[in-house]
Amino acid sequence: MKKSKLILAILTLVSLLIVITSAFAADDLSVINAIGHNDKTIDPGNSVTGTFDIKNNNASISLTNIIFTLSLTAPGNKNISGNLITFTPSTISILTAGQTQTVSFNIKTDQFQAPESYSGNLLINYTKGLTKLSLPNALQFSLVVNSKPELTINPTIITVNSKLDTTTTKTFTVQNTGNVALTSL
Repeated sequence: MKKSKLILAILTLVSLLIVITSAFAADDLSVINAIGHNDKTIDPGNSVTGTFDIKNNNASISLTNIIFTLSLTAPGNKNISGNLITFTPSTISILTAGQTQTVSFNIKTDQFQAPESYSGNLLINYTKGLTKLSLPNALQFSLVVNSKPELTINPTIITVNSKLDTTTTKTFTVQNTGNVALTSL
């Protein structure tokens, strides 16, 4: 009976330590000196670049396997994510106690990216000792993609050689090359 109570007490203590460790995960890392992450306006097909510093706030513990994830979303299931958002370095294998490292980012928009205000929070996953932790709201990003109505007409020159009282037909193509629907054409 005493043995089972001891095991239960140890399991409870371990569970409590895991909860406490997770609660203080935000104290391990901080993001400082951020440039270019907020309130940017760009045309579709262009990029936003910037930097931030990530700092290990621990006095004696190194952090490892630091991975950055960001997805920018807008109303209506619109998003900028995946291979359009890159970080350099993409991961940090080790950040020693007290060390600060600069990270560059590039957010590219597709030529047809919907015009909208996009926002999202940088997620940082990392390991402290044997414990995997995350910092879910490390840095707020916001980006506005402009509306860019645009079209092309091919061929660009149409020559009509016909006599009076005859009908001539020529074909041309109108293509929407912008990022918004075109109406009344």
